[in-house]
Amino acid sequence: MERRIEIFVSGSTNPNISKEYNKAAVEFGKMIDKKKHNIIFDGMDGLPGIVASQIPKPNNNLEIALTNYFGGIYEIIHKWPYARINWAFSNQSEVTRALLDWSDVAVFLKGGSGVLAELFHAIDTKKNKEHYKPILILNIEHQWDDLINILEPLNLKHLYCVMETPQEIMKYIEENIKINHQYHCVEYRNKTQDDYER
Repeated sequence: MERRIEIFVSGSTNPNISKEYNKAAVEFGKMIDKKKHNIIFDGMDGLPGIVASQIPKPNNNLEIALTNYFGGIYEIIHKWPYARINWAFSNQSEVTRALLDWSDVAVFLKGGSGVLAELFHAIDTKKNKEHYKPILILNIEHQWDDLINILEPLNLKHLYCVMETPQEIMKYIEENIKINHQYHCVEYRNKTQDDYER
């Protein structure tokens, strides 16, 4: 049986960070739902929550890693009653590692320090060959040029891709991440049976 692509979505916890990103989150969520892929996120409100909210109930292709750090675990469970709750971690750093480990691709929408921490973790661990997963950064209408200007001098462009629309991101995912029953995909290790049963 073919397995769904698992998409880690990172973004601002403020859904109003940008009306353009808000619109893009809605569009991206609808595309994920149409393709029947999985969304993996931390259950918080904001742009990832907007993406996830496009999945109609029952949310059988939502996956959440919870953290005790922010509190409100029961509120998150109540908000996403049909999502798979994998674990409640003690801090956000553990959540970041888990979300990246469980995913096939990491997609970064605009955000603050938390999103930057997740992005730099993904880039740094890929640089150190701890994973080979695609890292996709959405830069709508040059709104995240400041971030791109920080990254470019670091000579790390081979580790991530910058895209301007959610449609470009989905096209990349569809064309570059091919998964079959043996879980083989572009630039990523084979998963074991234990990974399937996590």
